[in-house]
Amino acid sequence: MNLEDAKTVMVRTHLAALKQEHRANGLYLESGPGIGKSEGAFQATEQLAKTLGEPAAITQFMLATISSVDVRGFMLPVKGANGSLDTIFSIPPWFPTLANISVVEPNGKWHKPGTWTGTVPRVGNLFLDEFAQAEDEIKKPAAELIYKGNVGTCTLPDGWRVIAAGNRVTDRSGVLRELMFLVNRRCRLSIDASLPAWLDWASRQDDKDRPHYLTMSFAQKNPDLVFRDSVPEGTDPFCTPRTLCLMDKDLAALRSEADVDHDRLPLDGIAREVAAGWIGQGAAAQFYTHLKYADQLPDISDIEKDPAKAKCPDGRDAQMVCGYMLAHNVNEKNAGAILRYMNRLNIEMQVLTIRAISAPQQENRTKAIVVQPEYIQWLMKNRDLLTASRS
Repeated sequence: MNLEDAKTVMVRTHLAALKQEHRANGLYLESGPGIGKSEGAFQATEQLAKTLGEPAAITQFMLATISSVDVRGFMLPVKGANGSLDTIFSIPPWFPTLANISVVEPNGKWHKPGTWTGTVPRVGNLFLDEFAQAEDEIKKPAAELIYKGNVGTCTLPDGWRVIAAGNRVTDRSGVLRELMFLVNRRCRLSIDASLPAWLDWASRQDDKDRPHYLTMSFAQKNPDLVFRDSVPEGTDPFCTPRTLCLMDKDLAALRSEADVDHDRLPLDGIAREVAAGWIGQGAAAQFYTHLKYADQLPDISDIEKDPAKAKCPDGRDAQMVCGYMLAHNVNEKNAGAILRYMNRLNIEMQVLTIRAISAPQQENRTKAIVVQPEYIQWLMKNRDLLTASRS
């Protein structure tokens, strides 16, 4: 399944367990590196908050970096009621407290650990990252946590479920042997990298977090490179959705004033080295070959001034990049001009542009176009094509 389907499973099974008043069963997300499992767990938590209309929380715990005492807690001697010497365990660091939970409100506002002023939310996820890379002495007590929601004398609140994540043995990322006693005590979701799911996620991001339109179009043009089935040999950097997004953030920070004014990514030698440091030399070379399409694109100011005369690329690939550029820059003031310019692209790229503009959680962009006569006319003519593209 893809990550969007996995998030649906996370949310719907959690809601069903809450309705039936029992803890949701443990899940294990398995995939290649860098496809967004951690981000998916946070997004599922946000969806829980919106659906329930109450705050929800998540605690992320990196199993590959801890020792067994961090899972069990410290064993402490105490004097019993009859004078006997008993044993209890200290509260382990995975247990949800105001100091370690990230809280999201129903409106989507997040609060980092230590900043939430309310109580620990009734509903949440304990996310055990890098489970497959942890040593057996860590996995054994964590397995009890996944299966029953408790370790020793410490038990998660009933509204909290445990989600673990890890890579495959074939990914050469330090994955250790599976514990067979846990195999039939949790649900394993095998997640495949998916271009449509990633594009859907990227399009929904806020303006400050959304990957640049050139980066998004590069992923669509090179899915076999970004969403590869296996990890390449050696230890050199390689391209994944995660490294592509991290590279995008660094390149955005390296833009000159001219790059910002023209909404382009930097082409200088330093930027190329940074790209290679994130996604590898070969992928970086392909990425900068892709950026040549930027020279074929019009400036948004030219479109706003005269959409009929602004430069329009001829090739399909360049028009695809142009479609993402239009979606990236649309607003209430220029929506009419952008839609008139969009009609100069081939119909497939028109559909791509409309889909990118009207992605879920992009209400401002959607509101900007739906009131435009150009959009209403386009939709009357191409509704079936738009519907088919979403199926």
